[in-house]
Amino acid sequence: MSSDNKYAMKVLFSTFIVFSVAFFIFYTLKLGHSKSKNPKKNEYSVIDNREQYEQEIQDLACVEEEVRNQILLNYGMSGDELSDRFGTDKPIEYDPDENTGEEGNKESVTEKTASSNETLAENKTEKETKTKEELLNELYKDDPVDDGTSLPSLATIKFKDSYDMYRYERDYTKADDNYFDRSVFIGDSRTEGLSLFGDQANMNVFAYKGLTVADLETEKVVNIDGTMMTVYEAVVSTDYDNYYIQFGINEIGWAYVDVFTDDVSRLVDLIYAHKPNAMVYISSVAPVTKSVSDADKQVFNINNIKKFNDALFNMCHDRGDVIYLDEGASVATVDGYLPEGHTTDGKHYDADLAKRMLRYIRTHKYKRKAD
Repeated sequence: MSSDNKYAMKVLFSTFIVFSVAFFIFYTLKLGHSKSKNPKKNEYSVIDNREQYEQEIQDLACVEEEVRNQILLNYGMSGDELSDRFGTDKPIEYDPDENTGEEGNKESVTEKTASSNETLAENKTEKETKTKEELLNELYKDDPVDDGTSLPSLATIKFKDSYDMYRYERDYTKADDNYFDRSVFIGDSRTEGLSLFGDQANMNVFAYKGLTVADLETEKVVNIDGTMMTVYEAVVSTDYDNYYIQFGINEIGWAYVDVFTDDVSRLVDLIYAHKPNAMVYISSVAPVTKSVSDADKQVFNINNIKKFNDALFNMCHDRGDVIYLDEGASVATVDGYLPEGHTTDGKHYDADLAKRMLRYIRTHKYKRKAD
């Protein structure tokens, strides 16, 4: 190779090295500038990952404040927008029972959701909160301070009602007598007691002592105009706007909770097949007294009731087309039990508790959002 050719090759190689180094420096500086303008923890695109973000939030039962703030930073969403899309209309609080053993000390689904809802509700504006307080004050203005039970006023209890915010909203009007003409309560002996000892004479009830959700298609225990029918037959033979499903106390001893929730869900399916625009409420299982819970470690105890209520809550969340009503909290002490002295057997309500639960039902209605 001639000396001229060798010189040309050296020049070409040197030029290549210079351009490579320059390109590397330029790319490094540009990348650092880009990251400084958009300091996100990950490389997600705000627009491309919005659906992933929404699903991530909906699937998360509890969003700790620091995690929530990082989500806002990562996805470019304001606190108000997050509250509007995924919050609830009422802050919820829960004090776990410290004496329930290992199972009781685990955070339940409802406890986690309560913690999340507290954080989300803080982002409501002052105007929205004031309006809500005025509505609640009007709703509870006739609620007695002392109803003979020594339980807290209903207005002071943070109930854990749950519903799909895209479909439903709170109805801040109290149910009148006509509302009960258009409603039916489906359940067991507790539902019978609610009708017998409460103060609503026109309650429609499909209920019977000892009835379980496994009997709804087979046991003819409902009298419709002189004809005895099963609950399923009664549902399709009548026409109501509001359906309250109140089971659980007789199923507490069942080994498989999902069998219970599956049967409840099948009843909901039947109702909607018969009445597509109905409002369906799933009631939480009301507690037993502390003395009954302490004495019965196998079946009728507070841990089993919490387990069944978590399962009902999950079922309602998964379906999205029913309202979870925290009825049990309306007749529970601050420790989560039925008050001693207001029940003959530690499981059923006396007149004071029945009237109190009906006051809760009258003030906790929901409605479908307008399309």
